[in-house]
Amino acid sequence: MASRAAVLIGVLCSLPGCSTCEEHVLQLPFGGRLGLSTRGATALRIRFLYDEDGPEEKWEVKPDEPDAPFSATRTLDEQGIESPGLGSIALTKEGTLRLRSRSGAVITESLPLGRLSCSAVGGRPQGGVPIAEMPTLNAGACCQACQDYSNCTDWAFDGAACFLVKDASGWEAAAGTVWGRCPALLSFTSKVSSVFGGGAGPEDATALQQHGATGQVANRGTHVPYYYSMDGYAALGSTGATHFNHLLVRYHTTGDHIAWTCSHGFQIYLMPASSLLDGTRSYLSLIGRPPVPPMHAFGFLASRWGWEDAQYIEDTLRSFRAGGFPLDSIILDFEWFVNTSDYEFAPEGQSWYNDFGWNPDLFPSPHRQIQKYRSEFGVRVAGIRKPRLGNKELLQMVRQKQWILPAGGPESYAHGRWLLFSDPDMRNWYKQQLRHYLDAGIAYWWNDEGENSYYTYHEWNTAEKDLLEEAKPGQRFFSLNRAFTPGLARLGAGVWTGDVQASWQDLARTPGLVLNWGLAGAPYVACDIGGFMGEPTPELLVRWYQVGVFMPTMRIHSELWVKPHWPWLFGEPAANAMRDALQLRYRLLPYHYSLAHSLYSSGLLWMRPLAAVFPEDPKVANLTSEWMDGEILLSPVLNEAAQVEIYLPEGYWHPFNQPGEILSGPHHAAKQVPLNQVPAFVRLGAVIPLAPAVQSTDDLPGGPLEVQVYAGADGNFTLIQDDGETTSYKSGSMRKTTFVWIDIAKRLAWSTTGDKQIKAHHFTAVRCTLFAGGSVQQSDVFALGDTGELQMPSQRHLRASKLLRVVHQKAMMSGDWICPNCNDLVFARNSQCRRCNTAKPEQPFVPPGYPGFPGYPGYPGYPGYFPWWGYPPLLRRGSSSSSSDSSDSSSDSSEEDARKAAASKARLKAREKVEEERARAKELSRTAKEKKRKKTQDSSEGSVNEQDESEERSKVKKRAKDSDDDDEDDDSAKPAEKPKKIQKKSKEKASSKKNGKDKQDDKKSKKEKKKRKEASDSDEDESAAPENEAAENGRAGSKKTATKEKKGKAKEEKKAKGKSKTKDKTNDKKDDKEKTKKNGKAKKQKESEACEACSEEKSSEGGREKKKKRKQESSDDS
Repeated sequence: MASRAAVLIGVLCSLPGCSTCEEHVLQLPFGGRLGLSTRGATALRIRFLYDEDGPEEKWEVKPDEPDAPFSATRTLDEQGIESPGLGSIALTKEGTLRLRSRSGAVITESLPLGRLSCSAVGGRPQGGVPIAEMPTLNAGACCQACQDYSNCTDWAFDGAACFLVKDASGWEAAAGTVWGRCPALLSFTSKVSSVFGGGAGPEDATALQQHGATGQVANRGTHVPYYYSMDGYAALGSTGATHFNHLLVRYHTTGDHIAWTCSHGFQIYLMPASSLLDGTRSYLSLIGRPPVPPMHAFGFLASRWGWEDAQYIEDTLRSFRAGGFPLDSIILDFEWFVNTSDYEFAPEGQSWYNDFGWNPDLFPSPHRQIQKYRSEFGVRVAGIRKPRLGNKELLQMVRQKQWILPAGGPESYAHGRWLLFSDPDMRNWYKQQLRHYLDAGIAYWWNDEGENSYYTYHEWNTAEKDLLEEAKPGQRFFSLNRAFTPGLARLGAGVWTGDVQASWQDLARTPGLVLNWGLAGAPYVACDIGGFMGEPTPELLVRWYQVGVFMPTMRIHSELWVKPHWPWLFGEPAANAMRDALQLRYRLLPYHYSLAHSLYSSGLLWMRPLAAVFPEDPKVANLTSEWMDGEILLSPVLNEAAQVEIYLPEGYWHPFNQPGEILSGPHHAAKQVPLNQVPAFVRLGAVIPLAPAVQSTDDLPGGPLEVQVYAGADGNFTLIQDDGETTSYKSGSMRKTTFVWIDIAKRLAWSTTGDKQIKAHHFTAVRCTLFAGGSVQQSDVFALGDTGELQMPSQRHLRASKLLRVVHQKAMMSGDWICPNCNDLVFARNSQCRRCNTAKPEQPFVPPGYPGFPGYPGYPGYPGYFPWWGYPPLLRRGSSSSSSDSSDSSSDSSEEDARKAAASKARLKAREKVEEERARAKELSRTAKEKKRKKTQDSSEGSVNEQDESEERSKVKKRAKDSDDDDEDDDSAKPAEKPKKIQKKSKEKASSKKNGKDKQDDKKSKKEKKKRKEASDSDEDESAAPENEAAENGRAGSKKTATKEKKGKAKEEKKAKGKSKTKDKTNDKKDDKEKTKKNGKAKKQKESEACEACSEEKSSEGGREKKKKRKQESSDDS
């Protein structure tokens, strides 16, 4: 570091795979030595040297990369080592260790290391066995006294007396008292009171942050001596000392310090890291990143204790397939190799017990049966193994060879029968006993009850993996184990959460266990869905299935005395919900499989806590009821009330796999969730690949790949495909297809790199499903060529940005790049990825054919450069373009796609023409019906009596008055004419002029009817009719109404006069004649009113048709 004017005095050290490579050794001020070096590409290593050799590495550490080069440094007040791009560690004159980041900033420093590392912290020990109490002068003398006692592990000094203790369980703060652990203690300053990554058990499963941990393996709980501190670094402690299932090293947080203690040779690995995700990546790189499991491990694993016989196995498989419940493998308990368990056996065992045989009830013909299950049902078979023996003769043999563990440990049964897997000769013998199982077709192992020795699971899996490499070279190793130690995952071993109860409480603990174990170094975690002990209710089992869908490994299991957790045994509603869950699990296969490849290549966890993704949000710092499955945020039901408290961090969130309201975070809501639903959300811009519904991973691809896109932002995803079974992907035998969504252009593009000859599980067709709030749109199916794109139509209902007030992110411009770790789009102005903090590579990846890629017409400096808001499409809509080195089949596929696109466009035009003709036919039909209705009214009007006539006149008056009111209120729309004053006329004048007036009105009515019919026909035939025609028709109708009102009053006066003469018998004949005339006039008046109503209706209909046509023309022009 130039700022400290360091003097380089060392040499570079980069010996890959060496645990004792050259290191820089420093003398401690008060005795003892420190060895400083690097380990892998991510860690600075500190060894406390108590003897000539010092502590050695065990199974935990095996870096993926060579050790980083380092240089020894010295200044006036400190000396140490520095590694470019990693950081530095130095020891001051006072004995303080100081950790710096790559930029030179101090991350943390230790308390001074005393003589023989007898440093202490304020407090006193808790628990343990008291050894001695004696007066002493100081803490150093007390520490020395503890070293003199062979069984002393802890000491405390209160200012006058020294207290010696064996195996204290912890310590507590106490004023005036210091506590230490012999022979080493290291305490770092800290600004936080809790840390991440120490593992979990039932007691701390619902929290992410812990106050301490020790190395321990147990049923239902595993803790590791690792943490990530928000101070900015990760740390892994190691020692060679174990005590049954414990590693004798631990740490505790005090609020201002993090103190490490151990009981033997101690070394620690410090990894500078600015975030929890970055620290986890560094940790996985140090202990070895987990390889990609075989494809079938991403499916559904069905297990139980109590498989009855061969017929029961086959009947169960048929029920799975007949019910449409996807399945990839079955796992068998004791009964697959022996007909009873060995829990009650004496230490000498039983002579009839066969530890490595077949149970003839279940497997009368093992080879044939397993082959049938594989070929007929697409199902693999796995079996349980125990790390002990029950056969009397075999026990005698291993005792003679001293291959038996010492008595003791948490598993108190099977005394004297536990195998010593730390012995290489024993491991070699053991794997040979399993060889015939692999030859018969057993797919993987289920390892149980190996907690009596801390490293048993690692050594046990080492033997099994060595066997697979000998028997079936190149095949991927996979196993399930009840506990783990750091480094076990790099073998390909998974883990499950142990023998949990069938209870809502254990369901609520499950996500926290999975998240904490992932941070502790075991990313592939399963559980006993439904609980191992006890019988679940249908609702509990369904909710557990739903949680399992989004876990790295999905498996059910149950004990011997309960109903197995087969879906069809818990009622039809529950069975339907579990079927939906399983089908979603299999649709997510390409998504999860690609995330597993990303985990192997970059160390990015794909099931991770929200605290790792949103470190600035305090509400998620300890949250375990929600988690991220890649880009999907899950908030499942974990209680009997079917209620969930949903919290969405900052950003815009869209419901996953369904239309719905887009929510703006931070957002909190309580929700009642139906049995068949799982609350899940994605951020805008998410790109999620889904497979078709299949019943087994053998059925993949099963149809076109569906790429779901959630509109509102740019996004991308890299789909990775390989053969699903071999390790050839490690040498590059895989296909990488990067999908890039350009939101502003509504375009999905892709490009493929890698091995293009892979056929197994290889998708050859693709379609896009676009979610935008309440709307969903799906494209046609197109060939998935080496490069290509498809254009989603930009319709008015796809308005996610308007709904959300979201400003679209810019499309890819010159200098933008894609992160090689998380595949996120990064703008040119950023030197590192905002999601995972990965530095920009020297030659960043840009999808071919997009802005910023030399060779694209829109690249700056090329003629015809287009800005981000207006660049032209690379290809025609829906086409699939092949690169210059693509095969002929890709070209044929491109031509076929172009043909399909043209056919689709032609079908669209034909559909529009049919719709126009249909609308015209509908209008003609309506006109004909109106004419027929008027004729029917005309034929029935002749029989109207005087009372009907009076009622009709009243209606006419009311309509006329309403029309006048409407005209007055709607002055801005159409100026209404003032109604003419109705002049009062005498009864005699009305009587004398009535015949002429009737004839005149009849002529006017016919003339108006003819005029309005011509106007209506003109509206139907000509789309460019004037807009004011409807208004003119309305004014004509208003004038006609006023005239009718005048006529109506005259008729009322005549009626009154006629009634006054009814007493005169001589006028009967005249009255009859007047009635006849009145009926004739009423008939004519009704014709006039009907014509007027028809004209008004036609006028309004014509206006609406013209408005609709103008809007359609405007849309076509745009």
